[in-house]
Amino acid sequence: MTEKNWWEKKKIEPESIGNIVDRWLSDSNFEKGQDLFRISSLWNEIVEPKIQEHTRLARFRKNILEVFVDSPSYLYELTNFRKQEILEAFQKKCPEFYLSDIYFKIGEIDCE
Repeated sequence: MTEKNWWEKKKIEPESIGNIVDRWLSDSNFEKGQDLFRISSLWNEIVEPKIQEHTRLARFRKNILEVFVDSPSYLYELTNFRKQEILEAFQKKCPEFYLSDIYFKIGEIDCE
């Protein structure tokens, strides 16, 4: 009795390259990286340079943007006075992109 090869044991159906790439992209963080890149571009359009100097986008997950801020005073200003304005600007600039909240927290902003 001859033993079957692995491809004979398990039927492997041909699959289009498009399906393989789509599956790979959904399994990877590629789409999340694209979202953060898109948000970063919008952030730079919406937020004035003075604020940009004191913030860094940390991550985007479940429609929530996390932003590192370099000082308690900017954390207070952004959380209490500017957050709603920024959220509304995001929705106005890019209505098809849903951003439900922004969390600001103290963190490193240097990317060097």
